[in-house]
Amino acid sequence: MHDNATKKHVDSAQATPKSALKYWQALTPVDGSYFGLVNKRDECIQFMWNEDGTVTFDMPIPSRGGSYHKDCRLEECSKLISEFRDETPLPSTEGMVFELFDKPLVRQHEGPIRLDTEVMDLITLWVRKGFYDKHKLRTIVCDDQYEGKLDPAEVAAAIDLATATLESEQSSWPAVTDCDRLDAAFDALNRRGVIAQQNSGYFQSDGYDDFEDAYKLHPNKSSVIGYCYYGEQDLERAMEGGGLSFYFGPANPKDEDTIGLEIGKIVREELERAGLQVKWSGLFAERINIPSMVWQKRRAGGSS
Repeated sequence: MHDNATKKHVDSAQATPKSALKYWQALTPVDGSYFGLVNKRDECIQFMWNEDGTVTFDMPIPSRGGSYHKDCRLEECSKLISEFRDETPLPSTEGMVFELFDKPLVRQHEGPIRLDTEVMDLITLWVRKGFYDKHKLRTIVCDDQYEGKLDPAEVAAAIDLATATLESEQSSWPAVTDCDRLDAAFDALNRRGVIAQQNSGYFQSDGYDDFEDAYKLHPNKSSVIGYCYYGEQDLERAMEGGGLSFYFGPANPKDEDTIGLEIGKIVREELERAGLQVKWSGLFAERINIPSMVWQKRRAGGSS
């Protein structure tokens, strides 16, 4: 927190949602004043006053090499601050713009570009997620993440290296991994009329949009009773050892109070049937979680 009028600066302080809101409301609304919050998952939201009296809301996503931002009304800022907690997902990115960080993520050399550690770590992360073939990975890294700033040949070589490392490790994996069990559980859910989708968007709203799209295209809508999904944000948390959490609910939001809990029970039943240890309070408002999920996803695609 930095108050550009009083020059008061606080590097870090423990805060409850109520006290965080008081800090924010005490900040002088002048250009350069700044307020930020970080939760236990090292996720961050931050707010900056601008010269024209507006406030910019910024949400960094380090794994994607950039951040989402938008101009934000004061009442919306207060709402975002009061709702930011350790256990809640990040806010929706609807209406926000994504931009890469200004700092260079590659070191410039004469001749071929040499990828720095941050880029190499990001490539390793995406390879180990296990959902993309090499062609898609090159597109994600070169076009989506770094917008043509990297040498495609260097990226391809880095993907090959990360893939070879992963494949060599797979020989020591158990015959059935947690990810295999998860695949089996999601296949079973889909057979029972629960549209179950993995790695579905980055935020909660993205995953629900994917469900709605899948429902519209479903050949037998009357057989669909609900949904279950986890997003890329959840996946990255699982890869860091934080467990894998799932969103679930009825096909019709109006049925949340009646059918919502039953969908949760079906999801828990299939996860446990597949051999996964499940933690859930039994409440519709609480996400289902696999606390000890070991992410060992067999690589998608071949050499393409």
